[in-house]
Parts: sequence; C-alpha cells; structure tokens
Amino acid sequence: MADALDMTSDECLWTPTKPFAETNIGKFAKFVEEQYGKSFTNYWALHNWSVTKPTVFWAALARHCGLCFARGGPSDSGQPPVVDPDSRPADLPRWFPGAELNYADNLLADWPADKPALLTCREGDAAPTEVVTFGQLRQRTANLQAALLAAGVSRGDRVAGWLPNGAEAVVGLLACAGLGAIWTSASPDFGVQAVLDRFGQVEPAVLLAVDRVRYGGKVHDGLAKAAQAAVKLPSLRQVLVVRGLPGEPGSAGGLPDGDPRFVWYDDAVEAAASPSGQQQPPQLQLTPLPFEQPLYILYSSGTTGPPKCLVHGAGGSLLQHAKEHRLHADLGPADTLFYFTSTGWMMWNWAVSGLAAGAALVLYDGSPLLPSREAVWRLVEACGTTVLGASAKWLAVLEAADFQPPEPPRRLRCLLSTGSPLAASTFRYVYSRLGSDLLLGSITGGTDIVGCFAGSNPTLPVHAGEIQSPNLGMAVQCWDGSGRPVSGERGELVCVRPFPSQPVRFWADEPDGRKYRAAYFSGFGGGVWTHGDFCAVNPRTRGIRMLGRSDGTLNPNGVRFGSAEIYQVSWGIYQVVDAFPEVADSLCVAQTSRRSSDERVLLFLRLADGPSALTPELESRIKSAIRAQLSPRHVPAVVRAAELVPYTFSGKKVELAVRQLLQSEPVLNRNAVANPEALDHFAAMTDLQDY
Repeated sequence: MADALDMTSDECLWTPTKPFAETNIGKFAKFVEEQYGKSFTNYWALHNWSVTKPTVFWAALARHCGLCFARGGPSDSGQPPVVDPDSRPADLPRWFPGAELNYADNLLADWPADKPALLTCREGDAAPTEVVTFGQLRQRTANLQAALLAAGVSRGDRVAGWLPNGAEAVVGLLACAGLGAIWTSASPDFGVQAVLDRFGQVEPAVLLAVDRVRYGGKVHDGLAKAAQAAVKLPSLRQVLVVRGLPGEPGSAGGLPDGDPRFVWYDDAVEAAASPSGQQQPPQLQLTPLPFEQPLYILYSSGTTGPPKCLVHGAGGSLLQHAKEHRLHADLGPADTLFYFTSTGWMMWNWAVSGLAAGAALVLYDGSPLLPSREAVWRLVEACGTTVLGASAKWLAVLEAADFQPPEPPRRLRCLLSTGSPLAASTFRYVYSRLGSDLLLGSITGGTDIVGCFAGSNPTLPVHAGEIQSPNLGMAVQCWDGSGRPVSGERGELVCVRPFPSQPVRFWADEPDGRKYRAAYFSGFGGGVWTHGDFCAVNPRTRGIRMLGRSDGTLNPNGVRFGSAEIYQVSWGIYQVVDAFPEVADSLCVAQTSRRSSDERVLLFLRLADGPSALTPELESRIKSAIRAQLSPRHVPAVVRAAELVPYTFSGKKVELAVRQLLQSEPVLNRNAVANPEALDHFAAMTDLQDY
C-alpha cells in the first residue's frame, strides 16, 4: 500500500462528560426513536441511519430543531418528499420542493425581547461595549429594512457589507434575508482591488462600509477605500457609511465630495425609520420565500483566478447550521457563542446562525493578541462564553508561546478550530494549558458548503490530531485514486450523497452550471462531491485526519502525501516549538521537473532570527526529524529560508501560487493574497525554476 499511513497512535485526550442521552445528539436520537420506531445504541448507529435514510433524516432534523416553515414543511408522512432519495450530489437536487420559510424569521422570532442576542467588543475592550437584545435586534433590522426599501432594494438585489464583525453586519444580513435580498460581505482588511474582484461580479445595489477601524493598535481608514471602490461599482445606488469608532476623536472626516450616493448609516436609518408624520416605528418584514431562495454570496479564495461567487440558499444554510450548532456543538438558549472571525470568512455566516438556537453571539473586531495574548481570554470570561471558536493558526501561535490563561474561563466548555489542519501537538497543548475538560472540536468543511463535513461531537472521545467523526447526514468517505473507499490510507475526501447546503449555483455561471460542476464533480466519474482535501480515516477510532489540500498533494518517488504532514512534524509554530524554536513558520510545495515526470519536495522556512539562521546543522536536524517521524521519502529535496509565508485573507497558506511561481507559471490573482509581497520573494528564486 503505497499510500498507507502510520495511524498506530490513538492517544485519547478527552472523554464525554455527559451520557449520550443527555446530549442534544442523544435527545435527537430519542426523538427519532419515538417518531420512527428506530433504536440507536451510539452515535455511529445514528450516523449510519442519517446517511442511508437521508429524506427521513433531514425531515426529522427540521422538525426536531423547530424550523419555522410558512408552508410545505416536513410532515409525519414524509410528503412531499424532502429530496429525491436516488439523487447524487452532482444532480444538484432540489430540497423541500414547494416549501417556503424565511431565514431571518427563524433567527429572530421565538426569543424573549429582553434576552441578549449580540455582545459587541473591540480591540482593547475588557468587556462588551454594547449588549443588543433580541427585541432591539428585531427593531434595528426593521429600521435598516426601511432604509434599504427607500433606496429601492427589492427581492434578489445584492447588498454588500465591507464591515467589521459588529452589530451592523449582523443587522445587514438579517435585513436582507427578511426582504429576500442577497447579502455579501468582505472584511475591512481587504484591499480595494480584492473587494472589486468580489463585489464587482455581483453588482450590489447598496454598500455598507465603515469609515475607520482599529486593528493591531492602529486606526485604518475605510472611507477612502470605499470611495475608490464606489467609482468602479456603477451598480451602487447608495453607500451607507457606518461610524466604526463612535465617540472616539480623530474622525476620518466628512463623506466624499461629489458623490451623492454616500450617506451616514445612522442618518439614513433614522430618516427611513421616522418619516415625517409617522408615529410608529417600521415593522419587521419577514417575507415567506422558497427554501432555495439565495441568502448570501460567498467567495472562493481566488488565488488561481477571479474568486468564484458561491450562491447559498436560505433553507439549506439554516438547516445545516441548525444541525451543527444544536447537535454537534450542543448549543442552546443558555449558551454564548464567540467565534473569532471576520466578515470575510464563512465562519462569520456560520456563527450568525447561532441566533436560531437562542444563543447570544460575541462579536469581536480587532487583533486577538492585543493588548496581550490574554485579551481574548478576558473577553471569553467577561462575556460568559460557553463555546469559543478560532482558527488553527491562532491556536498554533498560542502554542508557540506556551500561553496559559491566568484563570481558565469558568463557563467555557467547547473550543472549536478550523481553517487548516490542527496538529496533534496543538491538541495536547490545548488540554495541558487551556483546559483539560474542554471538548476540542476540530471541524472541516468550507466556504463551498458554508458548513462542515466533519467536526465536534459531544458523544465521542477526542484523539490527538483527529476530527472526531463525520457529521450527521454527511456521507463522507476517503477514496483512493481508483474511487475505492479506504481506511488507514491517504485519499480524497468525498461526499457520496447530497446535502442541503450545496451551493444553489455559481453567480453568472453558464446555464448548465458548467463552472459549478467542474469545481466539484469532475473526478471519480462525476457523481460525488470531491472537496479537494486530502485525508485519512483511522480504522480504530473512525476519526479523520486532515492532510492538506489535494491540489497541493506531494508525490515524490510515487508516494502521495499532503503538505500538512510536513507541517505537523515537531518543529515551529505548527508543532512542539521547543524542538525547533528557530522556525517561526513554514511552507511546503511540490515541484515537477521540466524534463520528466519526477517530482521533488521543497520546504521553505521563515526563521525567527532571519534567513541567515538557516545553518547546515539546523537543516540536518529538521530533515532528521522528518525522516524519523514520517519516512525517508518525506524528506524535502530542498530546504530554503523564506522571508514571508503567503496567506489568504482567511488565514490559509497559499501553496498553489508559490508552486506556480516555481514552475515559471503566472499567478493570476495576487489580490487574493493577504500579504502579496510574500510572493515576490518566491518569484525571485529563479535558480529553483530550472528543475
């Protein structure tokens, strides 16, 4: 078995603290048993039923979670059918045909008016600066809806938010969802061209922008960038400018001269909410809409060309998130969810849906490391956070510093991680420094599905380096190159049955969905969803180990492996730092010979003391560690110092663009890289290009 993987270690770090029946997954299992006469002894029996009986499962899930349908919801009889039970993911089947609901209605309708919904915090805050109740959130949403209607926004129009993670962004999404408009967002750290690459394709009618934000201890001007972008967005009827640092001196100034489209957000909302002679505030509009009604447009990273515009449906996103929040994160009305994210990452969209479970959301804007590494942890405690989420990269930074909070947050019970594979050493770090009783839920999915294929599970143990299980309803398998399911071997992550959060379509795709189909269904005969991730399944625990993107798969001497395997060797910020404190970051890519089909592995290291710190002795130690922990065939042919490692805006390493540069191929979209100057350093390595 050329692709066999050493999975002999089943190091268990956490075991469930609640009996199966007391978890939300267990309560759902009980509901299914009572409604359908089934019997489940454990999670794996429930999962098997969920993927072999998908129409019954998704209907039962919608009923159990109390999703509010205006018409055509799931019934005891199973009619109308939820989805064609014989369909494949590539068939792009229609879900809940004829059904109508409203996403915003499901997030806002059922909770007491005085229950906290949003807790907003900015960099440097020791506690929330504002608490928005569900009653206030409903009225703010209604007020913005009045302003959008005054600007001529109607169903199907796009509204864009170039906003920090704050209340205005959540209100923007909810206002659009209630009206049937389509929301799309980007973070203030995106440059003008990166925003135009995204918003320019979908032609928004209204832009919500921020005048200024604070990040990394500095104030950044957002208004000037919005003015530059608006010139090249002729579709804009209005730009609503949010005051990002209210009450603080040093305003970015007045609105741009000569462009009447720019108005202050507060002024526009107040004018629309209190027109002359009107005594009553605007009423919240929650229009019943088809299950597949477009909710928001998300974007691929765009490192190989213009970002793909992924249109996600309201019903599918809501149902998928309800399952992931309520069952897999055990989330409920007594919880507070704090996901450290920006509005440019799909985890923001994911977190907002937590309102449907009645959870309060912590919205944080700023660096997670200022004024110190303790900043986020102090807010976790101050906000009473029960579920915290962040990127694997942030956890690795804490690991590198061997950081330990002064006091473990008292209410925190679950820590979620995604964005890149979480190394086994980081699992150990979390349990030794951040809390031995936490459920560490490594999750995997992505922008493409605005959700998870696999992730946290309060009913199963946590093993070092592994995602606990596939999520309910997700028929996830690991396939070898011939399309055969494998266990204990490297392979492609595929999903063999449809799921409701597949994109509705790509924006501006061909009528036959050509671009959509090429993105996910071009391999293995075209029927299954091929996600582009390299993985392996532990045959004993059934846990999943993520091994990096499959488009970055390395194949020296016929042995295929993922770049994540190299990153997870014991050095640097991605592993046990005491082993190689000299290494601050790393990038591993494959390079194919110009003269043959041979391939070699190149490892680039960003060193704490600069490029000159890469000595022959250090290189030898690193190669020895790779040889000992993996195999001789994993040892890179070239180890080179790098000044910077390129990352996407969502914190993922940019491997493919570096590989293209080293193959003397053009990089089509530098604007998709958060630090594009990092690419220049690799482009200058002309000596490596002649291979």
